[in-house]
Amino acid sequence: MKEKYFSLASLFLFLLSFALRYQGVLSDTLSSLLIVVVLFAGAVFLLKHAKKSPSLSDIISLGVVYLLSFVDKSAVLNQTLYGLVQPLLFALVGFFLLRIFDISLEYKGRDIKKIAIIVGVSLLFAYLFLLLNEPFPGFIRGSLFLLIIYTFFVSLGEELVFRGVSFSLIRNAFSLEQAMHVQAGLFTFIHLVSIGTLYQFYKGAGSLLLESAGLNVFIYAVALYGFAIIAARQAIGEKKTNILYPVLFHWLVNFFNLLVLIF
Repeated sequence: MKEKYFSLASLFLFLLSFALRYQGVLSDTLSSLLIVVVLFAGAVFLLKHAKKSPSLSDIISLGVVYLLSFVDKSAVLNQTLYGLVQPLLFALVGFFLLRIFDISLEYKGRDIKKIAIIVGVSLLFAYLFLLLNEPFPGFIRGSLFLLIIYTFFVSLGEELVFRGVSFSLIRNAFSLEQAMHVQAGLFTFIHLVSIGTLYQFYKGAGSLLLESAGLNVFIYAVALYGFAIIAARQAIGEKKTNILYPVLFHWLVNFFNLLVLIF
């Protein structure tokens, strides 16, 4: 049982480092890089105690991904390129984590009824996030191609990390129902790491639901939690975690939401 909790603690450190970097909490400074390196080293240490030692290539691969995220964006990449590279890197991180944790997934999607339900529910969530005026990258405005590419890799990366890796590992330590709520809490927490930025955004831009910035953030958190619960339920496969349905759900929500905003 101890090995399972070591794996969960390691996973938390990995995801925390991603959240701090990708949510803009850490800037491109030496101290920021050191923080992520310490988190990464701690995660690898815990992995070894979980009796699943990553290979040298695994560590180097993840290390490269971390270092790439610290490239000076303003000097090297324009906004559009960085905006597309960021979710692509997150998707690669998801695949690397699957390899490190030795997790295999299902990729089955033949249930037409389930797909129809996913489409319907995704429209409801897309409308909710639209009402909440969820912040979105400006570089995709006016381009259907960029919208499709961006939303696909965002959805793929987040589902690989949260449902593919997180949910699979958490299910080893908790019951199925408990695991769904634990991963939902983790998903919500990661997205709200930049709570200060989100609060200031709502103070300036507001939403179509409420004028109160605090209440908007609260409703946004509840929406994220519910979104993660539904995604986890869709991820329950015949024998393993089925990643296909949650990726489709996630992509449709992002696509429908931003489709209205970019044109």
